[in-house]
Amino acid sequence: MNTLCEPPSKSLRCPAAGPMESRRIDPLSDPEWDTLVARHPDSGVFHTSAWAKVLHRTYGHEPFYFACYQDERLAALVPMMEVRSLFTGKRGVSVPFADFCGPLLFEGCNRGLLMDALTGLAAERRWAHIEFRGGEPL
Repeated sequence: MNTLCEPPSKSLRCPAAGPMESRRIDPLSDPEWDTLVARHPDSGVFHTSAWAKVLHRTYGHEPFYFACYQDERLAALVPMMEVRSLFTGKRGVSVPFADFCGPLLFEGCNRGLLMDALTGLAAERRWAHIEFRGGEPL
């Protein structure tokens, strides 16, 4: 199964849209995340590494942040945290304690392929569900 967790050498393929490749970026230690986020006009404070650090240090949520490329162009930035709760189980949230922080989609992003990859990640991580806080519908 192809998921967002695969290394960059493996690509997700969609014949109509070309390959989609994804790379996990750790916003807690890699400044590249903020550089990429700054390229999107709809980015906000909740998309930044500073917010990821607050959530990780305060609540222990593990970040699963990805830059997705299609035809070698940036297609999407996906900020996702793994949230564990005795009441609601383990789930992926983009992003907890934010009113609006969905994936940042760039022109030409294949939403169906991105959603397939996120669904694969959810299955791999055994998340009960994926929760988006705003953003363009996938």
